[in-house]
Amino acid sequence: MLLLGLDYPLHGFFHSFLGGTIVAVVLGLIMLKLGGTGRGVLKPLGLEQSPSRQTIMLGSFLGVYSHILLDSPLYADIRPFFPFDANPLFVSDTSVGTCIQALCVLLFLVGIAAYVVMLIVRARRKR
Repeated sequence: MLLLGLDYPLHGFFHSFLGGTIVAVVLGLIMLKLGGTGRGVLKPLGLEQSPSRQTIMLGSFLGVYSHILLDSPLYADIRPFFPFDANPLFVSDTSVGTCIQALCVLLFLVGIAAYVVMLIVRARRKR
C-alpha cells in the first residue's frame, strides 16, 4: 500500500464490494464502540449529534460503497465485483474522471456552504 510501502496493489481487495463490506462493518463497529468519544471534537464545530446504531452502520456502508462506485470508473485495476476479474464500470475516457473529480469538489464546496449557513442560522437564533 502506498503509505506503508507494502507490495500490495493500490486498488486491491478492499476496493471491491465484498472487501468494502468488511471495511464498512468493521468501521461501523468501531464507531459504535467509540460511542460519544467523538462528540468532544464535534461540539466546538457545531456538529454535535447522537446518531442511532442504524444511522452509523448506514453511514459506514454509504461511505464505503460510494467510494468504490466513484473510483471504479476511474481505475482499470479495480475489481468492484470480486471474485470476478473485470471492472465493467471502468471508462477509459479521461473526461469522465474529470467530471467525477469536479463533482466531488463541487459537493465539498456545497458542504462547506451548507455548514456556514447552518452556523449563521444558529447564531441568529441565539440572539
